[in-house]
Amino acid sequence: MNQVMSNSNASLLKHFTPYKVKKGEEYMNKAQEEHFKVILHAWKQDLMEEVDRTVNHLKKTLLILLTLMIAPAKKKNFLLSSEHVIVNAS
Repeated sequence: MNQVMSNSNASLLKHFTPYKVKKGEEYMNKAQEEHFKVILHAWKQDLMEEVDRTVNHLKKTLLILLTLMIAPAKKKNFLLSSEHVIVNAS
């Protein structure tokens, strides 16, 4: 890997060194290809990490929503069953 990233924890897309073309160098030679592959790989990693964060966020949100939906239903069922016991007791 070329000196592409200044900080291994930082996003390559934010901190990369542009390829320096040498005089007379053929376009997209092996060195340029390798440099481009490193950038694409880092971009792929960034996207995969963002997907993971998004999925985790959605799971947490769903859990919160389900909890908010289930709690009133449980309370209502409890109240209904309590009323049923009281009604049957008379």
